[in-house]
Amino acid sequence: YIGESRYHPALQALGRADTSNFMASYGMGEALLREHRIDSAMVAFQRSIAMAPPGVVMPIFGYAETLIKLEMPKEGIMALRTGLKKMPRYPRAYFLMGLSFDMMRRYDSAMFYYRKASKLDSTWATPVYNLA
Repeated sequence: YIGESRYHPALQALGRADTSNFMASYGMGEALLREHRIDSAMVAFQRSIAMAPPGVVMPIFGYAETLIKLEMPKEGIMALRTGLKKMPRYPRAYFLMGLSFDMMRRYDSAMFYYRKASKLDSTWATPVYNLA
């Protein structure tokens, strides 16, 4: 459901899933985030981070995005940097870094990260739009 942008059915399905599995908690966080239920997404991502095996960083990126949506860009940057150490070629993380710096009016840094995101995924228009 999440891949089809059908978040409400995803939440219903994940509500019946075994949330002791970090992937179920991560999926729940993603669905809640897309449904704009930011506080609940934060809890799901924190739980997923705590349960994730070593080296798994996707929940950290979701957590960072919730921080950004809560207008906490400095905290989001710290989480993104942690995730990027283990997954340095993830374009969305660089886009979110750019967004964070944009929120803090640090435009040179924001432009750097938007460029990096667009280089890693040349088909994704959003970083190019924000760069412009």
